[in-house]
Amino acid sequence: MDEKKFDIKKLLYPALIVLLVIMFVGGVIIGAVTILANEGSRERYTAAESVSPYPETGEELIALVNDYIENAVSSKPLTAMEYGCSLDSDSFICESENSSVKTVFEKSADSISSLIKDKYYTSHESEINAANTEYFDDISSFVKAINLDASDITEYKIDYEYGWCSACETEFEIFEEFGNCPNCNSEGTLSNRMRDNYSVTINIKPDSSALSSNSFACGEFSQEAYDEAAEGFCKVEDYSGEIKELIIYAEMSRLKNEIYSIEFKTVSNEICDVAFDENYSYLANDKLSFDKNEWIKFSFTYPSLSLSANEMVLEPKGTDNLVATLTCDDPASYKASWSSDNPDMVSVDDEGYLKAGKETGEATITATFEFGGNTYTDTCLVKVAVSAEKVDLNKGKLKLSVGDTYTLEAEVSPSDTTDKSVDWFSEDESIAKVDENGVVTAVSKGTTTVYILTTDGDFYSSCEVEVK
Repeated sequence: MDEKKFDIKKLLYPALIVLLVIMFVGGVIIGAVTILANEGSRERYTAAESVSPYPETGEELIALVNDYIENAVSSKPLTAMEYGCSLDSDSFICESENSSVKTVFEKSADSISSLIKDKYYTSHESEINAANTEYFDDISSFVKAINLDASDITEYKIDYEYGWCSACETEFEIFEEFGNCPNCNSEGTLSNRMRDNYSVTINIKPDSSALSSNSFACGEFSQEAYDEAAEGFCKVEDYSGEIKELIIYAEMSRLKNEIYSIEFKTVSNEICDVAFDENYSYLANDKLSFDKNEWIKFSFTYPSLSLSANEMVLEPKGTDNLVATLTCDDPASYKASWSSDNPDMVSVDDEGYLKAGKETGEATITATFEFGGNTYTDTCLVKVAVSAEKVDLNKGKLKLSVGDTYTLEAEVSPSDTTDKSVDWFSEDESIAKVDENGVVTAVSKGTTTVYILTTDGDFYSSCEVEVK
């Protein structure tokens, strides 16, 4: 019987076809990604204005936080108080290198933390119940201004800025320099933005008077919880604790004078001797050290009405709807009232259903509801317009000599777009500048990119400019 011989020539042809197909498809994909990175829609961003100046010093930060707390006391929001405790299992250290004590306490960390928490809630039940309020209850007896001197602060941080790529919609740390997106490699899509809230962290000297003059918890049930957890197994002796850190966290709106939470955290280092009972005498006694975290947190919820959108565009005779979210004691028992300041332009019914007229223009839709003797409102600006869908330039690449000019021509589509206004940008004005009419002026040798951006929809196109 003849053996079949392996013919490599028969394999090469189909393998070559597969390789070429892969290269073709890959090239199409890469080309498409490149095109999409340079043409399309790019979000225009304008940060909302803060209601209070950004604090530049510790004194200003303390004053700002206390101003927000004072407003909470006068506004009487729904308030919740919670106590928390955790043993940092990663911080357990024993004198002996291979200690049974460390293993036992690492496995018991969660149960000991729960014991401490339960004892705190049992001991402070009336205090905690009083601090968990309904809307418009008086909270002045337990929500106090932070009692702190700037000299007590070791450091502080106010987190509200972040980096953003509008192409891949990825969030980053704030950018010091702008280049291509580190995630999708898109060009010209990075910006720094501002969150709606300030996230405040204040680190305080552990030996300052702030410990006793603010709502910090300080280990009143630790020894009792350790003894209970160890009963019948070992004894915890010569217990001592030392405060390592005092930290205040606050979450506050940047856009309105509302504080949403304030937390007082204590980090202490606990040291004790652990001696096993006679039934476990085969386990070695040891000295144990670890960190314990305790915190007391107040959270605040304010009555409000918020719409699903605050700006909207409708085509002539177009329809859409707005949703009003009510924050109160029983949202289902309340209903928003709706109105339009220009019902011929945009009408709204009792359910927030919108209908545009046949003309272009604007109307403001307002939703309101009554709660606790107060009126809460939100608005949405509705523009009736033919929206832009894209913008094209007559040139994708341009070669100029130093001193030359060229006028780029732009076409916003569709042709009946209501707002055809655009902005022009140069990536590097030291190489080529562009004015508001699209006139490009070559300044010096090099290569840069000129962009056009529509006001409506933030659609953009670009032209590569090479100056010789």
